[in-house]
Amino acid sequence: MSEEFKLPAFNFLGYNIQQIILKRLGNEQIEEIKIAITSAKYDENHKIYSLVINLNIDFTNSKNSLIEILGGFKINDESILDNQDAINSIFAASLFPYIRTTLQLITSDDRPNIVIPTLDLRYLNLTNGISIKPNKH
Repeated sequence: MSEEFKLPAFNFLGYNIQQIILKRLGNEQIEEIKIAITSAKYDENHKIYSLVINLNIDFTNSKNSLIEILGGFKINDESILDNQDAINSIFAASLFPYIRTTLQLITSDDRPNIVIPTLDLRYLNLTNGISIKPNKH
């Protein structure tokens, strides 16, 4: 009996931190967090899909902190590319834990480090981005 081995629709190849800009004075509180896809490209020759996701943070007085991450995905089934919004959301969801971890690590100093909540980005269209504002106590 022969079993056919089927590859997954895509494989995650990895990520690179493209840019980090952190401006935080004292114990400033987060005013707003924005998450957006800034680039999504498919290389047909190599069957590699690359996605850039940005996390922008505005603190009370310091604005425009940024973490930018590039992720690479090997496409094994090109039919998944028929719905680009869905695939971008799935790939962004795959990269989001790396952005969260990076932010937590770079803010780990004598102040409390910043831990943003886990978010399920799979069903969100991040082409125009989303904005999150913490509850004020």
